[in-house]
Amino acid sequence: MDDDNDGNYKKLNLEGCRVVGVDPGRKNLFVAVDQDEEITKCSTKEYYEIARFRKTREKREVWMNNNKYIQAIVRGKRCNPKIDRSINQ
Repeated sequence: MDDDNDGNYKKLNLEGCRVVGVDPGRKNLFVAVDQDEEITKCSTKEYYEIARFRKTREKREVWMNNNKYIQAIVRGKRCNPKIDRSINQ
């Protein structure tokens, strides 16, 4: 329903439309229910798997652990003494 600023509501024509209520949550990223009481939900764990956050983090950690230059950059250290000398001159 639409509020028209004076407290009265206008009826919406929802003929042929699918109405869905969405409830964001913590355990579940969301739970949605439509007018036919069909429930659709996505857990936070499912979302992280779909988005591949864990796999991406693991891959990044492997890259960092196997490359001393990346480790130095992440730790805020300079990694090329020749460049460091030319900057300081």
